[in-house]
Amino acid sequence: MVIDDSRMRSKETLKLSTNALKPEADLLVCEEPLEIQIAGRTWVTVMRTPGNDLDLARGLLFGEGIIRHVDEIERMRHCSTVPSVEAEDNVLQVRLADEVNVDWNGQERHLFANASCGVCGKASLENLRKDLGPMPLHWQMSLAELVQMPDRMRQHQAVFQATGGLHAAALFTRSGTCIQVCEDIGRHNATDKVIGWGLANGVDFTECVLVVSGRISFEIAQKAWKAALPILVAVSAASSLAVEVAETAQMGLVSFARQGNGNCFGALERFHTGDEAAL
Repeated sequence: MVIDDSRMRSKETLKLSTNALKPEADLLVCEEPLEIQIAGRTWVTVMRTPGNDLDLARGLLFGEGIIRHVDEIERMRHCSTVPSVEAEDNVLQVRLADEVNVDWNGQERHLFANASCGVCGKASLENLRKDLGPMPLHWQMSLAELVQMPDRMRQHQAVFQATGGLHAAALFTRSGTCIQVCEDIGRHNATDKVIGWGLANGVDFTECVLVVSGRISFEIAQKAWKAALPILVAVSAASSLAVEVAETAQMGLVSFARQGNGNCFGALERFHTGDEAAL
């Protein structure tokens, strides 16, 4: 697998093995800040793994309700007027269409978010209920296939295989094809990246499954709901509020998808265990 070295750094370490220390090179995941500016004004700074920055910005802008369609982004580029060469890759300038109105007071986006919490949405579940309706039940998917998706996603996680330090999010079609995998040190960032990629490439999210490598929190579930992704699968646990999101959104949610097993929540009508016909 070809590995993008901008996402990793080699560092000398002392490795403990059979009660002995020996020098060895270790590959570490890169973690750097990305400042996203809208019309020259800082909107947010996130800690992320470099790569897919434009997709990350698209996903964030969409998830936070700044844009409703990707066409509302007129231009994005890394800044070339920063004081250091290193900072060029860490400042992203966004120009939105004139009709997009950013409520800066309401956004309260001048914050510094670390990779463990991501950039949390300001909307509560109650607000989501008002803004988004339940998703229609158009099709079902085999649970046996869904619980295999995390393993299939892992086959595309090149940097994780080298470092063991990245989360991933993937889009699968309803036929089970993996169409994109994005990696990042932050779970939320990986999700924003893959949704941002989908927006840029005209993906019909209503025909897709979102798979994430970590746990499902409220923020991950709400991002899936905003993108109208009907099924969400995770390697790890789901929080109580994430399950409530799934129930309200009529979303199928599978947690602990490992070794052919999983816990099912939300719209159970989205799953089947045999050869039943689709809805």
